[in-house]
Amino acid sequence: FTGTAHALNYSVADAFGQTSMATYTATVTAPPAPTAVADSLTGPMGGLQSTNVLTNDTVGASGVTISPSSLVLCDPSTNPAQTSPNCSATSVTVNGGVYTIDNTGVVTFTPANGFSGAAPEVTYQATTNTGQVLSGTVSGRTIGAPNLQPDTATGTYNVAQTANVLANDSAAQGTSLVPSSIKLCGPSDTAPACSQTTVVVAGEGTYSLSGTSVVFTPVATFAGTASGIAYSVADASFDTWLDGYTPGVPGRKVSIYTEGCLLAFVTDINIRINSLNKQ
Repeated sequence: FTGTAHALNYSVADAFGQTSMATYTATVTAPPAPTAVADSLTGPMGGLQSTNVLTNDTVGASGVTISPSSLVLCDPSTNPAQTSPNCSATSVTVNGGVYTIDNTGVVTFTPANGFSGAAPEVTYQATTNTGQVLSGTVSGRTIGAPNLQPDTATGTYNVAQTANVLANDSAAQGTSLVPSSIKLCGPSDTAPACSQTTVVVAGEGTYSLSGTSVVFTPVATFAGTASGIAYSVADASFDTWLDGYTPGVPGRKVSIYTEGCLLAFVTDINIRINSLNKQ
């Protein structure tokens, strides 16, 4: 209760039995206003982002609570645009996705297909058990795909080749690649869910991981450009991405990868010349 209570009449007598009456009026002031703290969400492309926006908000006095079921969003697309304390939306669509709520205080941002970057923030509103209204903001941000580049290496006959495959790769703004997450894609893997640290390609050689590098050790009979191998790496937002690596020898002609698979080609004449050199 806050405000002024109904006055109470009371009486009192003195030693001579004389009685007088008066009133007592109690006033309860409202507690300090609750304070909302802005919330920000971050996640990978295509992933839902959720948080309880009331968790970090504070009330002004002991015994005051925020009602999760009172949570609503302020829809800026209405005419006029909704502003606190007169908000009523349960979902708001913005450039880049949709914000929705539930009755537990959770706001979820669902990014639009292919969207990356910062979405416009929305305002939320909630009410305390004393009737006080608080409002805060929540924003969603989606981390885009990293920029992965194909890798090649050249070397002499029967000598291992090493390529630091992450040297020319970069994560999207707001995150970073996780070097320890590198994996090679074996025949039984479905990219980008790769799981191997060593892969043997019959007639060509063995690929193995060494830190952030891929080492290709050719078999003694191999000359030319290898068929290449895909590798995967995760960023700090826990999305896994696919790239490829193709070893070769000097003078070989390599094509750029398509759909994450690196395709290597070498002219017949180069193969023959290299094979003759080997003999």
